[in-house]
Amino acid sequence: MGRPALGTVLLVMLGTAMVGFGEELVFRGILLDAVRARHGELVTMLVTAAVFALAHIVGSVWAGVPFAAILFQVAVLFMNGTLYYWVRRVSGRLWVAMAVHALTDCVLYLAAGPSRPTDALTQPADAAPNPILAVGQTLLIVAAVVGVISAAREDHRNRTHVRQDVTATT
Repeated sequence: MGRPALGTVLLVMLGTAMVGFGEELVFRGILLDAVRARHGELVTMLVTAAVFALAHIVGSVWAGVPFAAILFQVAVLFMNGTLYYWVRRVSGRLWVAMAVHALTDCVLYLAAGPSRPTDALTQPADAAPNPILAVGQTLLIVAAVVGVISAAREDHRNRTHVRQDVTATT
């Protein structure tokens, strides 16, 4: 596969910037604030990541992606959702999560090569494994696990402080 034309790269960059902006506004903006108003960080992370992942199923079904590939896609998108949440939480800025989302989508689309992103979900049986992608995916999984642990620990700290405050006032 050759290098994509400059026009293609620019179009992908613009499209992924718009997708990153729109999806993060919905999932790590509106939905996150609504869930966080009633729940702790761990539940907020898991709900926003799950809804984000599940929202992508319709497009894959529409494109005829095999069921096993859709399950894999949902798992990877759930992990990505936890990472985007973590970026939003750590930075305190929605625009940072938007930028990271746009960047990861842009890299995915340009690296996948096929004309449709859903084509990248199915790989020919004779395709050689890519060690760079394997290392990158492993690092993303580790980062997602760290983010989940961090959110759970923050919830634990908050519950401990509430208990201490209640005990101190009684």
